[in-house]
Amino acid sequence: MSNIHDFEISKSGWDSKRWELKYKGQDKEMVIPEKPFAKAKEKFTVAISADKSNEIESIYIPQNIPDVWLGTLYGAKSLKKITVDPQNQYLKDVDGVLYTKDGKNLMKAPCQMTGTYVVPEGVEEIELSAFAYSHLDEVILPESLKEIGNYGF
Repeated sequence: MSNIHDFEISKSGWDSKRWELKYKGQDKEMVIPEKPFAKAKEKFTVAISADKSNEIESIYIPQNIPDVWLGTLYGAKSLKKITVDPQNQYLKDVDGVLYTKDGKNLMKAPCQMTGTYVVPEGVEEIELSAFAYSHLDEVILPESLKEIGNYGF
């Protein structure tokens, strides 16, 4: 399991509400550290990348991360699941798929999912590259869907 020393963390120069988090560890289970973001007082985004993004199999998002941009991990071809701490007020996972807490935005489905995936009713948006490099045979979309981001599939 990764630890805080496996990451380079910096505040983005162009946006004071964005943190860059680069994973440099060797473990295939990326556990995003909670501590560096514990004192944040306003909503921010953590942009996640990795040296060996194609080897990452799982990502754990702690309770104090309000938003993520998976950046280079959108093409993480070995990704099997994303897990979010149940105490997180902004994000959740459903069967390894990342959603906003209200369930209106599907943010990322792991590339290694197979078979058929039924997007739950209530989802209004499938975000940018959410199903990029997917191994799914079929995705069933809900009637509530209003928007599919660029390269959604």
